Amino acid sequence: MTTRQSLTRWTGPAAILAVAALGLLGYWAAGAWLRPLLAPVEAPVVALTVAPECDWSAGCETHGPLRARVRVDRRVHPLQPFELTLTVDADGVGTVLADFVMVGMDMGVNRFALAPAAARQWRTQVVLPVCTVDRQDWMAQIYVTAETGVYRIDVPFLTERE
Repeated sequence: MTTRQSLTRWTGPAAILAVAALGLLGYWAAGAWLRPLLAPVEAPVVALTVAPECDWSAGCETHGPLRARVRVDRRVHPLQPFELTLTVDADGVGTVLADFVMVGMDMGVNRFALAPAAARQWRTQVVLPVCTVDRQDWMAQIYVTAETGVYRIDVPFLTERE
């Protein structure tokens, strides 16, 4: 058997092992990155609300154990990106996640991690899907993990049609 035949004999299995190893590494890395976004919040949660008539493009404020202000940069339309900003009047805030749900309708996973933008402020870009039955009523559920506990800010809102 020549050297060339010997190399050819091992090339196929080596390539398969290399692809499998890269696949497992990618699976692990994606899982480590996505796990915080996809896992439900498991700690006891303190629910906070804003006034139902609040226009969150002007800013909606919570009252209670965590004072916060939620704002979007424009009117919300499906499939059009908008910026969500949360300002919290507290130190020691860790992660901030925003879930967008329709009560009684499965719209898939619409969870976004907010990144620190300034002192006590977090931001993210959001794109919402179109509801196939033309519903426009959404609920933003913003989870704030702080030293004092886990809080959920519920912000009901309507999307606008084109």
